[in-house]
Amino acid sequence: MMRILLPRSGSMLVLGLSAWSLSCSDATTEPELPTDPADLERAVLGILYEATGGDDWTRNDNWLSAAPLGEWYGVTVAADGRVIDLLLPSNNLSGPIPPELASLPALELLSLSNNDLRGGIPPQLGDLSSLVVLFLHSNRLSGPIPPALGRLSSLEHLLLAGNDLTGRIPPELGSLSSLARLSLSSNDMVGTIPTELTALPLVHLYLSSNDLSGPIPPELGTIASLQQLWLGFNELSGPIPPELGQLSSLERLYLNSNNLTGIIPSELGSLAALERFSVSRNNLTGPIPPELVNLSSLEYLWLYSNGLSGPILPELGGLSGLQLLRIEANNLEGPVPPEIGQLTALRFLAFSNNAELSGILPASLTALVELEELLAGGTDLCAPSDPDFVHWLAGIDKLRVARCDAGTGSTAYLTQAVQSREFPVPLLAGKEALLRVFATAAQPNSERMPPVRATFFLEGAPVHVADIPGKPGPIPTTVVEGDLRMSSNAAVPAEVLQPGLEMVIEVDPGGTLDPALEVASRIPETGRLAVDVRAMPVLDLTLIPLIWEEQPERRVVDLIGEMAADPTGHELLSETRSLLPVTGLAIKAHAPVTTSTNNTFRLLGELRAIHTMEGGSGHYMGIMARFEEWAGRAARPGRVSVSVPNPSTIAHELGHNMNLQHAPCGEPETTDPSFPYSRGQIGALGYDLRLGRLVAPNRPDLMSYCNPRWISDYHLTNAIGFRLRDEADTTTATATPARSLLVWGGVDAWGMPHLEPAFVVDAPPELPESDGDYRLAGLTPDGREMFSFGFAMPEVADGDGGSSFVFALPVRPGWAGNLAAITLSGPGGTATMDRDTARPMVIRRDPRTGQVRSILRGARAEALAQPDATGDLSPGMQLSVLSSRGIPDADAWRR
Repeated sequence: MMRILLPRSGSMLVLGLSAWSLSCSDATTEPELPTDPADLERAVLGILYEATGGDDWTRNDNWLSAAPLGEWYGVTVAADGRVIDLLLPSNNLSGPIPPELASLPALELLSLSNNDLRGGIPPQLGDLSSLVVLFLHSNRLSGPIPPALGRLSSLEHLLLAGNDLTGRIPPELGSLSSLARLSLSSNDMVGTIPTELTALPLVHLYLSSNDLSGPIPPELGTIASLQQLWLGFNELSGPIPPELGQLSSLERLYLNSNNLTGIIPSELGSLAALERFSVSRNNLTGPIPPELVNLSSLEYLWLYSNGLSGPILPELGGLSGLQLLRIEANNLEGPVPPEIGQLTALRFLAFSNNAELSGILPASLTALVELEELLAGGTDLCAPSDPDFVHWLAGIDKLRVARCDAGTGSTAYLTQAVQSREFPVPLLAGKEALLRVFATAAQPNSERMPPVRATFFLEGAPVHVADIPGKPGPIPTTVVEGDLRMSSNAAVPAEVLQPGLEMVIEVDPGGTLDPALEVASRIPETGRLAVDVRAMPVLDLTLIPLIWEEQPERRVVDLIGEMAADPTGHELLSETRSLLPVTGLAIKAHAPVTTSTNNTFRLLGELRAIHTMEGGSGHYMGIMARFEEWAGRAARPGRVSVSVPNPSTIAHELGHNMNLQHAPCGEPETTDPSFPYSRGQIGALGYDLRLGRLVAPNRPDLMSYCNPRWISDYHLTNAIGFRLRDEADTTTATATPARSLLVWGGVDAWGMPHLEPAFVVDAPPELPESDGDYRLAGLTPDGREMFSFGFAMPEVADGDGGSSFVFALPVRPGWAGNLAAITLSGPGGTATMDRDTARPMVIRRDPRTGQVRSILRGARAEALAQPDATGDLSPGMQLSVLSSRGIPDADAWRR
């Protein structure tokens, strides 16, 4: 039996908790709580401790002791000793929330988020009349939201997202007259959005990822203070209310993935502060309203997967700050207006799957020098053969545009892994290729396939000639790609494949064919045919054996050593070499890293930290024999991944690093909405150079979850473009390590933020590349900001929607000893780490190589933080030990 010491009348009274705890044997008996206020609050906290497994909390300093309540971990008291704050987020609380918490009448802040709390939300919490903040997000709470919470007249922040709550949103919440932030996202709420909420002074309203239905209340347009409105991923129906155009402070409007119908109201053009607007994946119709050009602050516009019709408006060219324009999968028609070339900040542009879009892409698009994606598959748009336009296209990472000059008669091409006549795939320099020449006749015949001579040129001089003998016919009347017997074929040596390559094909050089067959005798008819060959950088890949401390399997250490010794022949790298744009591999075998987890999500965060601390410039892949779940996970795009030792999984995760999304086969969590082929197929003919045979177009794509896999023309082209752009600065010197603050964390599957313990390290600076929806801040003891910046949360593939980040901030004068807290805030909530945080972690590094050798958590980290600890070190091995419980202590700053 747990016991607690309660002071009463100047003496110490020992009181058994079982008399009034939630676990008492007589569940029908109301607990008898002390009547003295001080004793009462101590008893209530004792109930919470017992109900939620306090002995197993991550930190329970002074709980159930005679110490003043203000010295109990997570408890803050006022001058009169009454409890005003109870902060126990991410502290391994498990079990129900005891209703006795309602007996803390002065409580202003209650944060129990990111735990394992279960059961319902006690209606009695509605009696906490002083409560300003209620954070219960990221637990496993179930049942309805108690209407009694509507009595919390002082409440300003209510976060219940990321639970299993059901039922309707209580209209009683409309009585929370001070509420600025309401987050109910990622639950199982049903019913309509109560109009009573529109009377609140809300700044942020998050209701996404539920099962809400019915119309969007027009009254939402009356919440003048609203800055963010997230209603996506529900079952909302009906039109978009024009009244939303009255929200003059609105910065984020997400209505995506519902069943909305009707037009996009022209009134939305009045939202001058709007930066991000998404209505994708609905059933909207009608034209794109020209009034949207008035959205002067707009940066991201998602209109895809609707039934929008009419032309692409020239007026859209006036959105000078636009970075993303996605209008694919609609019924738009006509040409692309030249004015789109005025969007010089544009990075992502998608026209795909609008069958009535047609014409030549305007030359003005070449002014879009920041463009990373241009997608026009499933349209009749095409790219001109103008050299300047072709050169511009070659610099785009993700590309799907047909050529205007794609012919239907005799033709020839080179293929390596896959090729398409409509969407040509660039070739890789220094890699063998297969030449295929397709001679066609104007009429059926019985002639033999004629001999062919192919001459290849570099810098105007011939470098290779391939003479292909004739073979049994007949000569086909159309190009037949699916049978090697229907083309004249020759292997082209790897050394011939170089940038600037040209070729001339002579068909029937002896002139023996009947001219009436109209077989083209020369390809091209005049001049030389340019062959698009790209020189790829060597893929710099560091392989890290990950050793799970609980079940260490060291076979991966030997495997990685073998891979590093034979990068061109090892079977585990076979699909990386054959399916990805890789012509050279530089494999480094990292020393083993011991870790406390086999969870891929957490491991990927640790890989990010290792990559940052070591100043890695290439790719880092952690390999473990088996994981808790998933076979791998990767940043998309990025340089870190984790994988089991499987050739297909290794190539798949590296594909994500090269910015490839999933293909739709095998039910991955998310897929590329612009993937051009059904059921995740490769869609074009592949070629297996090792076996010398074709690969059928119905083979699943490497980036799907189906087997056996190959690579599509779409994904190979995009991976080539991404690598050339992403690795263009490989000659840049690695930044010099400096005294830095390692700050890292992420969001879970429901978008709830979390922070990992911060460390003072020697590492090259790693700073955010751009602003975004998340903000990281370091605070002094008096609440002043030491640093603050916004960033976009990186994307992680092969997971449930969670993600992670790592930054190394150069230490500034005055930081040492003054950092009291770090906060991470975003659409899903706020995470805070301060000097009371107790999440022990140890990072051990080899001082000779700078390599990280272990990242350990919990009790194991506490033990290794001791000065005489050696752990699993080999005799004589000395590692530097960095330890943190959340905020670096004085020793860390002095180290």
